[in-house]
Amino acid sequence: MKIKDFLKDEKITQEQFAEMVGVSQATVSRWCDGFQKPTSTLMTKILITTKGKVTANDFYYGDNNGRASI
Repeated sequence: MKIKDFLKDEKITQEQFAEMVGVSQATVSRWCDGFQKPTSTLMTKILITTKGKVTANDFYYGDNNGRASI
């Protein structure tokens, strides 16, 4: 599940999620827009916070709003 979809489904703002994982809202925005990928340490926090609903693969595969996937 894309992080943007998780936030929408759970009714969590980017700012709230940023606080949960210990980053800025701007960082979460870059993740949602596909401009940046989380580090492995942050990915662990994302996995825990989302209870496994958002995985590392979700940042690399699938629809990235027209941006190239790695």
